[in-house]
Amino acid sequence: MPVSLIEANGFITLQEPASGAGGMVAAAADVLQKAGFDPGLHMLVNAIDVSPLCFHMTFVQLSLRGIPAYVEHGNTLSGERFAGLWTPATADFYRLHGRLFPESTGTGDAEIPVELGEQFVLL
Repeated sequence: MPVSLIEANGFITLQEPASGAGGMVAAAADVLQKAGFDPGLHMLVNAIDVSPLCFHMTFVQLSLRGIPAYVEHGNTLSGERFAGLWTPATADFYRLHGRLFPESTGTGDAEIPVELGEQFVLL
């Protein structure tokens, strides 16, 4: 359990490179919850899948669970990205933490901008 990471950063980040329907992310949220943490406040997810159907299933499942996430339709192996959506819970997460990722390590990593107003196009 990454308790030390949550204590140091306020949250953990989870990368799911082949999300399917988001089941592994939901299982990680369950583990955090059993450890006494609120996944909606202590976990930020980036989930990617090459299948448009899986992209939408993951987005719906994580949205309904209240998990802050950037869900992408893309190919993890080639690096291609076709679409991406922030789950609604990301807005509350951002308001609480004031950032979406741990403090920069100086490697030039930039945050993905949160644009919640124009993204809710599923099918």
